[in-house]
Amino acid sequence: MSEADSIRQQELEQKRHYWKTHITSWQASRVSQAEYCRRHELKLHHFVYWRRKFIPKPYVSRVFVQVPTAAVARATGYAAAAALRWPWAGSVHRSFPRL
Repeated sequence: MSEADSIRQQELEQKRHYWKTHITSWQASRVSQAEYCRRHELKLHHFVYWRRKFIPKPYVSRVFVQVPTAAVARATGYAAAAALRWPWAGSVHRSFPRL
């Protein structure tokens, strides 16, 4: 890692600490985000950005699941069929005619 990268990393850690401290303090204050930001002279949109960064991301399992093709064939009337869904791309359905 270059010296410039190291400095950027330290600056990012300082920002994280700064905002984590403010977010923890806001949670204990029981005032609105806007009011907290006014009292501490913070920009609300920066506060919201950092608050969202600290929200834990849900764990999504990325494993393959075997689908019994015989059950799919009985349910659909096709020799094989597949329906795939991705949260970011909608769904894809592909059917293969009987052999």
